[in-house]
Amino acid sequence: MKYTCVLLLTIALFAGLTACIDQIDTGTEDIVPKLVVDGQITNLPGPYRVKLGQSEPYDNASITRAVANATVYVVDDLGNRYDLTEGTRGTYLTDSLSFQGEPGRTYTLHIRTDTGKEYQSQPQLLQDSPPIDTIFSRYVEEITANGVTKDYFEVYLKSQDVAGEKNFYRWKWTHYESLTYCKQTFAPDTENGVNYRLYSFCCEPCWRIERCNNCIDLANDQYTDGNVLERLITTIPYDSKDDYFMVIEQYALSEKAYRFWNSVVSQTNNTGGIFDNPPASIPGNISNVNDPQELVLGLFTASGVSRKSVYLKRDYVPKPPPPDNSGVGVQILLSPLCEPCREGIVRTGVKPPGW
Repeated sequence: MKYTCVLLLTIALFAGLTACIDQIDTGTEDIVPKLVVDGQITNLPGPYRVKLGQSEPYDNASITRAVANATVYVVDDLGNRYDLTEGTRGTYLTDSLSFQGEPGRTYTLHIRTDTGKEYQSQPQLLQDSPPIDTIFSRYVEEITANGVTKDYFEVYLKSQDVAGEKNFYRWKWTHYESLTYCKQTFAPDTENGVNYRLYSFCCEPCWRIERCNNCIDLANDQYTDGNVLERLITTIPYDSKDDYFMVIEQYALSEKAYRFWNSVVSQTNNTGGIFDNPPASIPGNISNVNDPQELVLGLFTASGVSRKSVYLKRDYVPKPPPPDNSGVGVQILLSPLCEPCREGIVRTGVKPPGW
């Protein structure tokens, strides 16, 4: 159980994990801070991000703190060097105008901290990803054990696996929804017993973003070599007859990256029973150049990505979607002033690919 919280840190990879549940006497090794790396380049347009953090002892609620002022660069197999610049603290970005990953090229990440420590990843081959052929949905009407009806759609993709090769895949998805209003203010009037919602129109085109950030959807072609892959990607709600816009990405992983993420899934699903494996540090692909024994957490990958955008139909279901009761008893007011589309994690003014 020596590395319980260090493992949780690795699994999270800066995804917002804030504290360990059980305090365990893990010994002095857990007190030594460890470098945590989360980086990836693809064949899609950049910029690409490399995040650097430093683990904290298990009883520190912050878990990681950013590693700033480092020198970070990527070198390909032709000797070309691409420097990354620090954006927000601990996050380093490539120049999207001068660098885009290319299938068939090999990339190595180099890091030099402001304390003089040097780290290097194993060379990563950027493998091409087979194209996504088809994305489709299936309507599901499910009746739960207590008699409640749930209506939703299962979203699938089809892709042709390359025969005669070991192939490893990961899938991610993003849903975009065009916004009419960019600001909502809720103002209850308790004196008169009236609730108000004040909406402000968007000053420019704007989209709400819902993405699969931390889900880890993996597969390999051990039993499907050369066949058509049909994969359940996610489910979407039946809350409207309108089309549901999605962007789905299929990643071609190296075997090392696949095994890393598969270990993360296995550790995350560990229920804590007596027959479960104890938590352990998951080996990454980054090491200290001058001290190979130093434990470095995280992963740097180069992955080919195929991307497909789709408008999924929801108007063919014969019955109407369930009513939205969220606005019952609320009066809607419109502001004469518009609100700018503020760029962020859940909102963007950049037109989605394929929109």
